[in-house]
Amino acid sequence: MPPAVPTAAAPSPATPSAAPPPHATPTRDVLPCPECSIELRLAEGELHARISLLLLDSADAIDLDVSSRDSSQQQLLLLSVPGVYSDLKVPLDHAVDEDAVTAKFDKGKRELGLTMRIAR
Repeated sequence: MPPAVPTAAAPSPATPSAAPPPHATPTRDVLPCPECSIELRLAEGELHARISLLLLDSADAIDLDVSSRDSSQQQLLLLSVPGVYSDLKVPLDHAVDEDAVTAKFDKGKRELGLTMRIAR
């Protein structure tokens, strides 16, 4: 008779489960926050931002704004995707021309790319 092969025990309900996969649908109570990175390109006079939005298939639900100065006199990059992500508020270290912001959503990467011209 061949030796018995050990089997893995099923997790008990008291055992915490692993974190949900990144494409999981958020619950109503807690919405994920998008990840954002900003790169300064002084030679080009621009700020470039990348915002990872893995739960989106298109840019249709995105509300994007570069605010005027807040109480600390600093501009903010504001992104909202109601019901999907928590609001994102990113302080900008350099003043940008609010009328010269371009955005492009990459469906393959599920990423929003922004180019913001630095104000002079």
